[in-house]
This record gives sequence, structure tokens and C-alpha cells, in this order.
Amino acid sequence: KFFSEVCPDVRPIGDFGMGWDGKKMDAFSKKIFSAARRSGPVGVAVYGHPMVYEPLGHFVLQACLRKGVPCCVVGGLSTVDAVLSTMKLSLYGGLGLQIGDPHHFLHSKPGPDCYILVLQACMDRALFRQVIDRCLLFYPRSHRVALVECENWSKESVKWFSLAQLSRQAGKNQIYATLVI
Repeated sequence: KFFSEVCPDVRPIGDFGMGWDGKKMDAFSKKIFSAARRSGPVGVAVYGHPMVYEPLGHFVLQACLRKGVPCCVVGGLSTVDAVLSTMKLSLYGGLGLQIGDPHHFLHSKPGPDCYILVLQACMDRALFRQVIDRCLLFYPRSHRVALVECENWSKESVKWFSLAQLSRQAGKNQIYATLVI
């Protein structure tokens, strides 16, 4: 739908869904290269900003660079923008922000004087439990955090929890939720 608004002769080559592993992303990249050889430029639309939220944007870009295929990235609305807007926060005026995925968060010390956004925090339940355990090293069990969902154009959702409540609340329906600490 996105491409049909900017390109009248758009032809779909596939839908990549979410939660793909490297093999599936590699197969999709091959499909992109094949379509480009047959009929010219190919575009891939991903949810959120192509280089911030979805690993597919990064994977396709790296595949193009390895093969010497000319490519460009057109930035969209960043997930960070969507989360900040949903939370009614602005970077203007001295707000500190630390951003990363769960793996980054597990290996970094959270800044005590800033908001922390853990992107796709609920993607893997075991990893999410590790994130909660890591939070508990720096914050009390009563510390309030939010799970923010702002997927596509659907109505955004902010659910507040204490760290003690959080592990019971993260489910598969919040696969794209961002944890805001």
C-alpha cells in the first residue's frame, strides 16, 4: 500500500512478516536481487524506521553492500519518534535518552538521569525476563515502567507496571512493545 501511493506500477514480490531468522532474510534478499535483475529498482518497506527497529532493513542493506548493489535508505517515522510522541515526551529541554535492543541493554549500565527505551523488549520471553532481572539490579521492584505499543497506524497503547508486576504481563500480543524505563 505504501509503495502504490508513490509508484503507480508497483508489483509485490513478497511479504516478509516479522521475527525472521537469518536464513529467511537471506532468501528474501535473493528474491529482491532477482526481481531487481528482471525489472529494475526494488523497494522494501519495513515497519518503523528501516535502520532502527527491524533487522530486515539492516540485513538487506548489508547484503547489497556485500554484492556491490547500489542502494539507498529512505527514512520513515522512527519508532523512537512514535514512542516519544505516545508518551508525550520531547527531546527539547534537556531530556536524556538511552536507546537499544534487549541485548544492548543487558550489557550496558542504564543512565540514572534519563529515559531508557528497550526496543522490541517482549520479542523473546526468556530474553525479556533477563531484561527485567537487569532492571532490578538498578531499580527497586516498585519502580514504574511502561510497555508502549505504537505499531503501524493502530491506536497506541501505554501500559504501566511496577518491575515486580512486569514479568507476568509481557505476552506474545506485545511482540513489538518498547519498554520505557
